[in-house]
Amino acid sequence: MSLYNNKHASNKASPLQKDLLQKDAIAESAPQNFTRGDFAGGLYLLATPIGNLQDITLRGLSLLKSCDILLCEDSRVTRKLLQFYQIKVPKIVSYHDHNGSRMRPRIIEWLKEDKCVVLVSDAGTPLICDPGYKLVLMARAEHIKVHSIPGACAFVTALTLSGLPSDKFIFLGFLPRQTKARQILLQSVQHLPMTLIVYESALRLVKTLHQLHDICGARKIVLARELTKFYEEVRVIDSAAIPDDLTLKGEYVLLIEGQMLQNNDDDWQALLQQAMLKMSLKQAVQTTAELSGVKKQTIYHYALELKAQNSDDAT
Repeated sequence: MSLYNNKHASNKASPLQKDLLQKDAIAESAPQNFTRGDFAGGLYLLATPIGNLQDITLRGLSLLKSCDILLCEDSRVTRKLLQFYQIKVPKIVSYHDHNGSRMRPRIIEWLKEDKCVVLVSDAGTPLICDPGYKLVLMARAEHIKVHSIPGACAFVTALTLSGLPSDKFIFLGFLPRQTKARQILLQSVQHLPMTLIVYESALRLVKTLHQLHDICGARKIVLARELTKFYEEVRVIDSAAIPDDLTLKGEYVLLIEGQMLQNNDDDWQALLQQAMLKMSLKQAVQTTAELSGVKKQTIYHYALELKAQNSDDAT
C-alpha cells in the first residue's frame, strides 16, 4: 500500500493565506479588458475548478466576465468562484435535476435572443455526471450554437495520477446505490482488460470495495480524493486488504485495475470470433490486437482462416 499527499513541508502558508496569495497573483496576470463582442451569443459549457481555484483557464475567466446569464447547480458554490476573481455576472440562474424540465424552455428562449449563456457545474466539466446533456440536446435541436470551454475534470485528473494504464479506460460515473444494481453493473465489466473508473460517496466506499473484491477478485485499486486541494490524497490499495484508516468524508474517485488477459491462443481466438460476429474483419482484428496484445499480423492470418472456414461451411 502506498500513500501520496499533496503537502509540501517547505510551504508554511495556511490554506487561507494560499488563497489570498493566489488571488493577488491572478489579479496581476489575468487579462482585464473584455467586451461582450469577445463571445457571440450561444450556449457555453465551462469547466470550473475541482479544488484549487487556479484550475480555470484564462478563456474561462474571460467568458465569465463577458456572459449575460450564468447557469449553475448551486449558486452558493459558484458565487465563491466569482467572488474570488471579483467577477460580477448580470444574471445567475439555478439549473439542476429538479428544475431542469421547467427551466430548459426558458433558457432556449434566452438563447434565441442571442444571449451569451454559460453552464457550469459545482466543480469540473459540465455534463460529466450532471443533466446538462439534456439542455445541449434541446439547443442543438433548435440549431443553437454550443461551445465547450475545456478545463478540470476529476476522473481525468485521478487517472493521470493513478499509475494504472491510461491508454484504454471506461468511466462509469456514480455507481448505483442499490446493492443489486451495483452488482449487475460490476459483473458486466469485470472481465474488461482496461482501467475502470467510478465515482463513489465516502459513506458507501467500504461496502463498494468489499463488493468489488467479491465480484472482480484481487485487483489493484486507486482511491483519489480532495484532488488539487491542499489535502489531496491518492492512495493505492489491494482490494483484498482494505485499510482501516480510510477518510470516510466527501466523494472518491475509484480506479480499478482491469482484468489482465492471458495471451494464449484460446483467449484471443475466442475474442476474435466474438468480434467478427459484430464488426468488419478489419475492425475485429484491430480490436482484438488492442485488447490482447497479440500481433495484428498473427490475428489477421487467423481471421482469414476463420472467414474461409465459414465460407466452406456455408456451402
